[in-house]
Amino acid sequence: MTNAGDIFEILKAEHADLRRLLEEVIEPTEGPAAGILDAKLLELRSALISHDRAEEAVFYEALKNVPNRTELAETKEEEHHMTEAILEDLIASREDWDAKLALLKNHMEGHIAEEETSVFAIMQSSISTEQSEQMARSFVQQKGAFLPMHSVSDQPGDATSTVVL
Repeated sequence: MTNAGDIFEILKAEHADLRRLLEEVIEPTEGPAAGILDAKLLELRSALISHDRAEEAVFYEALKNVPNRTELAETKEEEHHMTEAILEDLIASREDWDAKLALLKNHMEGHIAEEETSVFAIMQSSISTEQSEQMARSFVQQKGAFLPMHSVSDQPGDATSTVVL
């Protein structure tokens, strides 16, 4: 395995990718809008869920080991689930599209901003460089284990078949 860097570098790069994918959903730039939009939503879902699960398994589990930070880790996990629910609602229905999309963007941006400032600061003062590098390797491994298979269907919101991405 190649050097993954440290967990903070990995998470910042992941967050940038998620922001880019969200912007592609907000402003599709090519092809028939509906087809591109559905594909971009599914791509965002895959990236978001694999990121969230790896982050929960590695980063938030480590945060729970920092004295008096279990509740913070659990709150961040709840935010992940809320973001995923908003995204699933967008995939399932175009009703109230603009409001749901604005909610998704605000929720993701707020979560990422808080994580990259206060949560990163807590973790940077709580773990060693070696621990950060090990967490990065674990994150990459966890994400890779989740990425290959996701359920998707021909109809947005109806996950009935499994495909390899």
